[in-house]
Amino acid sequence: MDEIPAKTFYITEDTRITHYLPYPTYLLDMSISQTAKTLYALLLNRATLSQKNNWCDEYGRVYIRFTIEAMSDALNKSQTTIKKALSELENAELIERRKDRFGKPNLLYVKLMDLSVGNISCYGSETCPSIGQETDCDTVGFLTPNNCISNKNIENRIDDIIRAAYGRYQNVYLSDEEYTALQADYGIDTDRFIEELSNYLAATGRTYENYEAAIRLWASKDRKTPGHKTENQDYSCEEGESY
Repeated sequence: MDEIPAKTFYITEDTRITHYLPYPTYLLDMSISQTAKTLYALLLNRATLSQKNNWCDEYGRVYIRFTIEAMSDALNKSQTTIKKALSELENAELIERRKDRFGKPNLLYVKLMDLSVGNISCYGSETCPSIGQETDCDTVGFLTPNNCISNKNIENRIDDIIRAAYGRYQNVYLSDEEYTALQADYGIDTDRFIEELSNYLAATGRTYENYEAAIRLWASKDRKTPGHKTENQDYSCEEGESY
């Protein structure tokens, strides 16, 4: 019987390690998902290629072009998951997206963390104070994710559950479990409900304590409407209701 070749081998002093992604150590302390961290490493790798190809704007800043579909294929993740991870990275100020000419993918700028500025452990968390804003943490001293309150809502935490931002205006907050449950109950209508809720919240300035419950309320009213259309429907809370 032929011996099966080993799939792994030991590293020696002469072994050359190739095909790896740059993974900055500051990612270890950041309050963002593992998918966002892996995606950031992938984007950093693409940025090094842009450096070699001299893909720079008029200010000398390196940019990359990378479609959502290509990122999804590279990480074997759904496009919805990739969009959530991109939002996390943008909220943590690790990337910046800019629209390009019609038909072209957005320009994507990958940024590096300035390690000389404060404590990075709470970047990407709602508990980290925004730069340039005064908070109750200013007199505490060394900042940690548990002793500071942010004036900028980057993520929504309720009962220690991390909820990502959804919708056109990034103002509908759902956990992975909540989003999956909504999809199981409402299928392709889920994203429509989210978009309509996002538009409503942006127009009225309202917020909810529980966005899954709000979407379920919308869905129940929507399905009572002939044609299942939500246009021109009033989905605001009645007095005494809380979500």
